Amino acid sequence: MFRDAKEELKRLEAALMAQERLDRQAEEAEQAEETPEQTVYQNFSNHYGKDLRNYASGYKAYNADRSDMDPEEYEDEIYGETKRSNFGLKLLACALVLCIALVLLYWVLRLWGI
Repeated sequence: MFRDAKEELKRLEAALMAQERLDRQAEEAEQAEETPEQTVYQNFSNHYGKDLRNYASGYKAYNADRSDMDPEEYEDEIYGETKRSNFGLKLLACALVLCIALVLLYWVLRLWGI
């Protein structure tokens, strides 16, 4: 059993190394491909696009905001935590039980002839 476990671990290690090699080759192939240049649109008659700073002109924008807060905590802080009250539901349930009890009492009294 111990020898089989060692053989299985060697086989798994070889498979992982082969997969890692394939991933590395695929990554190198992606880097080797040339990316087409982005076209910058500029109208020379009215200078549209001369000082344009957006993605179309090659400006790489990213969100640099740093947030350590959990999104759910942030949502609770912004919108406030809503606490639902079940008072109305409990009142309705009590009213229905009372109505059922009154109907049963009416039937029993009518059956006894009172």
